[in-house]
Amino acid sequence: PARHMFAVDDNWEDEASAALKLRDQLFGVAHKKVGARGSKEKTKEKVKKRKKKKLSPPITAVSKATSKVSKRLEGGQFRWINEQLYTMTSHEANKLFTSQPDLYQVYHTGFGAQAEKWPCHPLDNIIHYITTLPDDWIIADMGCGEARLAASVSQQVHSFDLVAINDRVTVCDMSSVPLDSMSVHVVIFCLSLMGTNLNDFICEAHRILVPKGILKITDIRSRIDDINVFVESLCSYGFKLVKNQNISKMFIDLQLKKTELPAKATQTTISLKPCLYKRR
Repeated sequence: PARHMFAVDDNWEDEASAALKLRDQLFGVAHKKVGARGSKEKTKEKVKKRKKKKLSPPITAVSKATSKVSKRLEGGQFRWINEQLYTMTSHEANKLFTSQPDLYQVYHTGFGAQAEKWPCHPLDNIIHYITTLPDDWIIADMGCGEARLAASVSQQVHSFDLVAINDRVTVCDMSSVPLDSMSVHVVIFCLSLMGTNLNDFICEAHRILVPKGILKITDIRSRIDDINVFVESLCSYGFKLVKNQNISKMFIDLQLKKTELPAKATQTTISLKPCLYKRR
């Protein structure tokens, strides 16, 4: 029996050893299969990521190209509108914006983009000046844009432009504003002497100003060929020069006082060069 028992034990050891080998083989194969599946899945994920990476640059390039084209179109529209405003009368400009009011927003956006490149904004100088005046004075802001002057000072400001970009703006042609004669103390033209009928604007300023009222003009220096000739033409409409100063290398600021209106025979044509932006 003992010998028989040892014989059984020997067989058991052989069977156990065989079983262990079989187990190792089975688990080894299974492990390899799982590893293979995992590697295949990882490979698929890598391929997908590569595809995404390959696809993303063209999408980014297209979006950038679209943005550039859009900016160029907006820039082209702004230049066209700007050129129209400088080379037509205010009556014609009024008709243009009345028939196509969306053009004003394009112009306003383009103007804002240009203003960001300036060393300083001349309207800030105007605002500072107005804050030094009596609170009961009345101001007329001709060609006011978004009427930032009215929002920045304590005085009453009548803000006029061809299109109302907000509730502070009154829509009108600056050659004929809805104000009584001798009803305002200061008339402002800040970068707004545009068009071919500048004489009408200055005549209207003289009409609405109180005696000895102030006409303040800020514009781009390069628009004026001869400052003396320009000032003389303004004075021929009933004004006297009080101050002439450069705000920066880019802008000039003129301050004039209303005097008696001279005979029409002595009035001369007021002209400024158009400010046309280069095509890029």
